[in-house]
Amino acid sequence: MNEFLFSLFVEGVGKVYVIDGKSIYKPIRKVLNFLFCSGITAFAYRKIYGPYQLYDLTDYKRIIEFLINGDFFIPFTLFVIVFYLTSFFSFFLFDMYLKMIEPKCSRKVSNWIRGIMFKNWKEKQEALNQIDISIIRLETVYQENINIIKKANNILSANFSTALRGIIALIIYFISIKHFGWILFSVSLFLIIIYTLCLRMISLFFILLPSIRKTISDFKQELSENVTIEEKI
Repeated sequence: MNEFLFSLFVEGVGKVYVIDGKSIYKPIRKVLNFLFCSGITAFAYRKIYGPYQLYDLTDYKRIIEFLINGDFFIPFTLFVIVFYLTSFFSFFLFDMYLKMIEPKCSRKVSNWIRGIMFKNWKEKQEALNQIDISIIRLETVYQENINIIKKANNILSANFSTALRGIIALIIYFISIKHFGWILFSVSLFLIIIYTLCLRMISLFFILLPSIRKTISDFKQELSENVTIEEKI
C-alpha cells in the first residue's frame, strides 16, 4: 500500500509538472514572469524617474529615436535588475532554505520510519521479508521516475520564482490601483502563499527520497544482523 501511494504521488506530481503539463506550463510561466517583472519595473521607474509615456506603435520616428538615443536602456536595465533580484531571492527562499532544513527533516523522517512504520511487525523475520519487498518496489519506482523527479524539482523551483514575483506584483497592484480592493488582495495573497508552501513541501519530499531509501536499507541491515545473531544463539 505504501509503495502504491509512493508511486502514485511521484508519478502523479511528476507527470502533472513534467509530462502532461510541459506543453502549456512553461509558456504560461514565461508570460506571467514577463507581466509580473514588467509591472514591478514600471513601478520602480515611476518612483525613480517619474511618470513615463507610452508611444503609439504607428509613431515610428519616436520609437526609432527612443532606441537610437539610448532611452530604452533605462527600462531595460531596470527589468533585468528586477528579474535577477527576484531570482536571487527565490533561490534563497526556496533552494537554499530547503537545503538548510534538509538535515533536520531527514533525521525526523528517519526516526519516524524506525519508530512508527515497522512497529506493528511482531516477528523480526516477518519484518525482514516485508522490508525486502518494500525496498524492491520502492527502488523500482524510484529508478523508473528519477528523471521525472529531477525535472519536477526544477519546475517547482521555477514556479516558486514566478509566485514570488506574483506576490511582489500583487502588492504593487494593490498600492497603485485604487479600486483593487482589500478582499481581492487578501484572497489572492492567501492563495499564492498557500501555493508556495505546497511547492516547498512537494520539493522537500523529493529531496528526502534518498534519505528515505537509505533509512529503510539501514534498518533492513540492522534487522538482518539481529536475526542472524538470534539464529546462531
